[in-house]
Amino acid sequence: MSTPTIILVGRIVKIKKDGNLFNAGTTKNGKNYIQFRILCSNRVKNPDGSWGYGASCSRTCEAWNDLATHIQNSIKEGDEYIVIGNESDERFDDSSGVTHYTQKVNVREIGPSLRWGTAQLVNANQQYGQRQAASAPAPAMPQQAGPDPWGGSGFDGFSQPAGEPAF
Repeated sequence: MSTPTIILVGRIVKIKKDGNLFNAGTTKNGKNYIQFRILCSNRVKNPDGSWGYGASCSRTCEAWNDLATHIQNSIKEGDEYIVIGNESDERFDDSSGVTHYTQKVNVREIGPSLRWGTAQLVNANQQYGQRQAASAPAPAMPQQAGPDPWGGSGFDGFSQPAGEPAF
C-alpha cells in the first residue's frame, strides 16, 4: 500500500529531546540513516500591518543510504528546505506504557529553497577541490531583445517574442 506523498517547505530546527540538529548513524546492516525536524509555518499580515507567523506544523524526517549522507553534509539550522517524501504514522509506547502516535516523512528528495538565497550543487561523485567552476560567479541571465510586452522587469527572458501580437 502506498503512503501519501507530501511536500514540505520549512526551516530545519533542532530535535527537542536532545537539542541536536539531527540524529545520524549506521545500522547493524551498514545502512546510513538520518533523522531531522522541519518546521513549516505561514507568514501572515496582522491587522496592524505587521507580519507574523500563522499556523505551523513540524515533522520528523528520515532518510537512508547516500541521501542520508548528503543531507548530513548539507543542512544547517534555520535554513529553508523543500522536502518531498512519503508520510507515515508511527506508534510507540513511552516508559510509563502510554501509547503515542507521531507522523514521520520518509524523504525521497530534499533541496534548499531558493526564495531567499542561492545555492550551488556539488556533485557527490566528484572529489572536493576538483571542481573549479564552484568558485566562479553564476552566469548572468540572458537579456531580452526588446521591451517587455508584459510591462514587467523582463528578468526571466521568457516574455513574448518580438513581432508577436499581444493576446
